[in-house]
Amino acid sequence: MHAVPGSAMNRLWPVLAYLAVLVLGRSALALAPDEIVLITNSAVPQSIELARLYAAQRGIPDGHIIELSLPTTEEMGMEHFDAGVVMPIRQYLTVNGMREKTRCLVTFYGVPLHLMPRKNSAQDSEELRRIQEELTKTMTRMDNCVTSLERAVVARDATFKPKTGNDLGSIEQRADEAMSQINVLSPTLEPETRRALTSQAWAALGLLGGSADTLRREQAGESPETATVPADSPEAAARLDAREQLQAQVAAATREMPELRARRMDSAAREKLRRNTEAWMGLLELARLLHWQIDYLEPDAQTALDSELPLLWYDQYTHKGMLPSPLAYQNRSLNTGTQTLMVMRLDAPQAGQVREMIMGSKMAQRKGLTGRVVIDSRGLNPRTAKPADQGYAPYDEKLRRLADLVRAKTKLSLVHDDGPETLGPGAVRDVALYCGWYRLRNYVASCTFVPGAVAFHVASYEMVSLRNPGEKGWCRGLLNDGVAATLGAVDEPTLGAFPDPEAFFGVLMTGRLTLAETYWLTNPLVSWKMVMIGDPLYRPFAARPALRVEDLPPKIREILEPPAEPAN
Repeated sequence: MHAVPGSAMNRLWPVLAYLAVLVLGRSALALAPDEIVLITNSAVPQSIELARLYAAQRGIPDGHIIELSLPTTEEMGMEHFDAGVVMPIRQYLTVNGMREKTRCLVTFYGVPLHLMPRKNSAQDSEELRRIQEELTKTMTRMDNCVTSLERAVVARDATFKPKTGNDLGSIEQRADEAMSQINVLSPTLEPETRRALTSQAWAALGLLGGSADTLRREQAGESPETATVPADSPEAAARLDAREQLQAQVAAATREMPELRARRMDSAAREKLRRNTEAWMGLLELARLLHWQIDYLEPDAQTALDSELPLLWYDQYTHKGMLPSPLAYQNRSLNTGTQTLMVMRLDAPQAGQVREMIMGSKMAQRKGLTGRVVIDSRGLNPRTAKPADQGYAPYDEKLRRLADLVRAKTKLSLVHDDGPETLGPGAVRDVALYCGWYRLRNYVASCTFVPGAVAFHVASYEMVSLRNPGEKGWCRGLLNDGVAATLGAVDEPTLGAFPDPEAFFGVLMTGRLTLAETYWLTNPLVSWKMVMIGDPLYRPFAARPALRVEDLPPKIREILEPPAEPAN
């Protein structure tokens, strides 16, 4: 496992000029049964049977089970994900009026775990080649346009020093600076010179921003021709008619674009979107779209299906690695403009174990989860750790902070091992909560778990498979030993992909939130490798809270109990 996430963690979500940004308020808490939709595989009868059992036990309304036709293996190709998973779920939720209400999707036994890297058809590969070629030509056209504008400015102001750079961001910046300088120069120029320079700038704006941007500027009275043509002249009337026709064309194209973006798996839709964007939105928006379509069609590393599903309603987002989750407490200021869903999984090596998880979680919630807390840290000190361990020491500190929280603020029985080795076989009995590390894909049955136990081991590749009898990962091992909830990675996740254990277990012990809300509040990433298994509505400490909200770290406490609004 890598200690520090790559630079992809810091990427911002793409901002698309033609998308309206919806302002999202604070997400509602207290997940309800009618906000959950169950996702099953119609090719696996136990998948549907388990979903029906869960719906009956948890009061999930009728019509909240979706049956998809999926592979019966634990893997499916990314090239089939949109057509086989995303679009059928979208259509079902939309047709049945459930889009706005649905907050959580639950994948069941039989639904694949992995999304394997995309494998392009010959047609897709040829399209990718054409898009890459078109992007090169588009970037050259934009660079030439801006360079010509910069030269026109320099010819009239020798002190103007154009910036360099021919990437998309640099070209946009250069265009803005040239336009700004033209605004500064205009009042000082002779009328004929001013008209020529302004006309050139207007033409450049039309090429870069397209007809939609040109219309917007005309409506704002920015056109250089607005003041030169009498309002009652035949020429003005003809221009008005032409503008109205153009507005109708732009409006029609704009209305069609959301559907085209949604059909991203369709090569014909991708092609039409490129042509509409070029015709009406200009070269800058076309370049953004081409970049995204290249990203979409290029093979990428495998991800977890359950980590991609939260982005069900996102039409265009980067597929190149991890993205920050807007649901996580540390990303609460991130506004993507689109709803992000919680996704949980009810799965295990055997279908019968899923049944036991469902029934065991419900029983443990009713009685209140009791048992020992086991924390297995490694004794790494950030100040004294070896260079090879420096990236791991901060997470070890988090485990010790969790131990301190349990010891100081709860009455739970704590077993904390801070030695370098993991606990040995059969070390602790009657365990309700477990968190430890680091034994890579080599499960050790160190604990005997009570019904309803929640446990996870911090290591890479621990959920590569649940069904393979030879799999030694911790997720399969913990589920075989009776835990009701666990989490892990289907591939190398980096250490930053795991929830902060103090935050995850701290919130869980208050009994305030369901397991789904607890995980997604503390899970930092989406479109990545992590999967959470367990009943989304499970609240193990609802009947007997082990921790008070005021004992949690401030950032978490503020979400569970926001400060009161100041009195008027």
